[in-house]
Amino acid sequence: MRKLRKHGVSAILDYAAEDDVTAKPPTAAANLTQAPTQEDFQAGLDSGTTPTPMVRYKVSARLYDYESEKQCDRHVETFLKAVDTAAGLPGQGFAAIKVTALGNPTLLERCSKALQQVRGLFKRFDTDGSGSIDKQEFLAAYHTVFPEDSAEARDKAFAHFDSASQDGQVDYVEWCGGLRLSHLPGVAASIQQAYTQDEIDSGWLGQLDEVCLTAEEVELVDAMTARLDRIVARAVEKGVKLMVDAEHTYFQPAIDHVTLHMMKLYNKDGRATIYNTYQTYLVDAESRVRDDLQRSRNQGFTFAAKLVRGAYMSLERVRAEQYGYPSPIWPDIQATHACYDKCMEFLVDEVAEGRAEVMVASHNEASIQKCVSLMSARGLVPGQVPIYFGQLLGMADHLTFTLGKAGFPAFKYVPYGLVPEVVPYLLRRAQENVSIMQGTKADMALLTAELSCRMGLKRRTAKA
Repeated sequence: MRKLRKHGVSAILDYAAEDDVTAKPPTAAANLTQAPTQEDFQAGLDSGTTPTPMVRYKVSARLYDYESEKQCDRHVETFLKAVDTAAGLPGQGFAAIKVTALGNPTLLERCSKALQQVRGLFKRFDTDGSGSIDKQEFLAAYHTVFPEDSAEARDKAFAHFDSASQDGQVDYVEWCGGLRLSHLPGVAASIQQAYTQDEIDSGWLGQLDEVCLTAEEVELVDAMTARLDRIVARAVEKGVKLMVDAEHTYFQPAIDHVTLHMMKLYNKDGRATIYNTYQTYLVDAESRVRDDLQRSRNQGFTFAAKLVRGAYMSLERVRAEQYGYPSPIWPDIQATHACYDKCMEFLVDEVAEGRAEVMVASHNEASIQKCVSLMSARGLVPGQVPIYFGQLLGMADHLTFTLGKAGFPAFKYVPYGLVPEVVPYLLRRAQENVSIMQGTKADMALLTAELSCRMGLKRRTAKA
């Protein structure tokens, strides 16, 4: 890292610990009516995807592995050390974290399914198709879910969702911003108390009931959030910026949810501490960035984003094909490039207005040049505005060092950890560069050299 600083380049410390639902599927209780077979699990393992039979079971039959909770607590200590180290480096310190290292991955998938289901209710409640839910529409839908609640409770619930604009209308951004996972056990209890099982199973209430978290799961979510909060608080104390990495799409809604909650708590007074990551090879990337920007305006916090193209493309496509839903990935590389550059352009505009910060994490020379041109056209001086550039250690060095020498805040992502943790991380970035950026032979040679260094096969030579 000291060598990097000689070239005007700083380091982003990235502990390469993450987990997936295939690693340790939770144990099913004995009263399940349909137990997953060995073939179910093997199919998931072979494809690199979730063994979904587990995910479909009733929540009441789920047991979580509390040993993994202890491991998550240990990961917190590692991330805190990364923050402390980043604080001691020259210039602006950065560290990166993965939420799958802080919470049970099966729980994260459960939370993501719940959030997607509840967000999907927006269209159902917007009965006139106006794009917003008025109070009459809200109260009618609320009464369906909570028929025993008082008029005062219903008015209070509507005021909660309408708190940003207070205009008697709840738009989609307000709806998503008002969601609380902690409310879901009460939703399930109300549905089960007010309706027969046949009534529940025959309509959308059954779909909602199925995804509601249990009180136990809410406690685990709270524990995960507390771990993240502890790390963010240390980052604020040390003046370090913290980037939450993007992961698989079946985790991402939960990751976005908890990260935006932390932004609201800590990204204050025009300065951001915590950044969310957006993968622009996803078809919904632009709409998610715009929605989250609007949420930051509604709730009065500084938005901060790391833009990447993406690192799980092959897995996402295989999983979509296997389970019969549309691929979340753009169909071609040109669409991915266009999405990246469009998001980058309007985020630079937000930075110019003092409403956002952005890390342009790309090995694509055209995108880097475009960002530099955008900054120049808007009179944004490198180093005086929160626009940062990042590349992985051992890749696109010609971009990083050129930016650093020209006075732009340039960073190298430095993954660290045990060899079994770091090598898969680097291999995914190799795949990203082949699939997304049609990486050059020179960059692939650099990556091969970096892998050799990590595995102790040869020493890394200093860059000129």
